[in-house]
Amino acid sequence: MANKDQPKGFQPWGGLKEVRPMQAQTYNVSTATAIFVYDLVARADDGYIDTAAAQSVYIVGSALTPRTTADSAAKPILVASDPFQMFIAQADGSDLSSITYVGNNCDHLATTGNTSTFLSKHEIDSSENAAGAAGVQIEALDDRPDNDWGEFCDCIVTIYEHYYGRGGTQYI
Repeated sequence: MANKDQPKGFQPWGGLKEVRPMQAQTYNVSTATAIFVYDLVARADDGYIDTAAAQSVYIVGSALTPRTTADSAAKPILVASDPFQMFIAQADGSDLSSITYVGNNCDHLATTGNTSTFLSKHEIDSSENAAGAAGVQIEALDDRPDNDWGEFCDCIVTIYEHYYGRGGTQYI
């Protein structure tokens, strides 16, 4: 069975600490580029948030509302920003081929989202998996009959380099 190549960003899935409702809060987006639903977002130098670049070390969470155009004024969006939030995301290639990759860290690919649906196309950069520092940590395979390890697999991940701390570093 082949996995479908359908990147959908980083969709909230559950929490590490306990079963609880997803925690989200609003953040102001500067007048920068568009943000799509389920894009990873990061703290920018100006205090606002923006789409997280690949290899970002200030990831705040996953956008739950879109910012579709660059405006002349800052606007708020809702973000799943709990450091213990888990997400479902698709790997971009075949490098995550077995359960032995659980616990490894990967960066993400910050591809521009779909301008018709406003959904993210961010995905796990599976070629960048290692034990060292990176944006997200592989926790498990999303256990579904139509999903298996290998090319374009959907994984459960946490943000390893979270702005509010994880991965051994506290950023604020």
